[in-house]
Amino acid sequence: MDITGLYPWQQDFWRKLECIAVENLPHAWLITASRGAGLREFSLQFAKKWLCERHSACNACQPCRWFAAEHPDFISLPVDEKNISIDDIRQLQQDCNQSPHGGKRVILIDRVSTLHRAVANALLKLLEEPPTDCLFILTDHGREGVLDTIASRCFCVSLPEPVLAEQCVNQYTTDLSDTTLAHLQQLQIKPLIIKEWQESGFLLHYGSVLKPFFRPDLLIGTQSIKVFHDHNQESLYLLYSWLVTGVCSYIQQKPNKLFKPLWQFIERFGLHAFWIFVQQLQHRFQECQQVNGVNKALLFESIVIGWSQGIINDRTCKKTTFGRTIANDSR
Repeated sequence: MDITGLYPWQQDFWRKLECIAVENLPHAWLITASRGAGLREFSLQFAKKWLCERHSACNACQPCRWFAAEHPDFISLPVDEKNISIDDIRQLQQDCNQSPHGGKRVILIDRVSTLHRAVANALLKLLEEPPTDCLFILTDHGREGVLDTIASRCFCVSLPEPVLAEQCVNQYTTDLSDTTLAHLQQLQIKPLIIKEWQESGFLLHYGSVLKPFFRPDLLIGTQSIKVFHDHNQESLYLLYSWLVTGVCSYIQQKPNKLFKPLWQFIERFGLHAFWIFVQQLQHRFQECQQVNGVNKALLFESIVIGWSQGIINDRTCKKTTFGRTIANDSR
């Protein structure tokens, strides 16, 4: 990031926003971006712009310096990765009814599509009758799942996608082998996600997640299961990226060894079955984000078995999600 706190691919978009006078900004924004596009960083910078004395996120005035610690007029939800509750919205309402310390207040709400219906409706009331001098910034990784009633109360913008060029990847990562870099570029993994994977250690073992899909007839190795268990979210994102980029290579008829099992799957089960598999995998990804106590080993096994059969069996996945309750019930 440069001195403005933004990534290179966000600079032009930010300049356009700076042309809008602060007093003319809509009271509620829905900002969406794909994972790895720097959504959180951009949203924080936008909040800083609103609270900045110079309306530019100057990083020099007192309100900007407060962001380095805890800004009294900045509220961010959810806290500690917990789901937002009705009580959180009620507390937010009380906070909004109090005079802000510096005359303005910003509320940043992440992952707005994951809000339960009752929580979303409570938030909607706040958006319909916004407090004075209060800016709402709602964010998510896509418009899908965001209630239309909430989106309609917001000014909606989508952030630009990051560049996947080698020099951009190298700017945020270190010591990538040529093979790894080539794989990640073929999978169109964004630079910031590569950085996350490198910091978490997942990048050293990502091949273990893909390995069973090259030979689904063999037993799944303990290393593959361990990597999936320890890096569940990263593994599911990797698999989803592999499927989506791989089907593009199939449609464009551009053979690639990395996607060979995927071509074989489509030729065996058909393109329709492939898309159903992708949708099922996406559903598992959402389950892992929203449901506690998922048996990750069983989940991985169900995905690999489903790959060999052309469909992720619902019964297997239910058993995966809730432990072994169904297996016990059937005895």
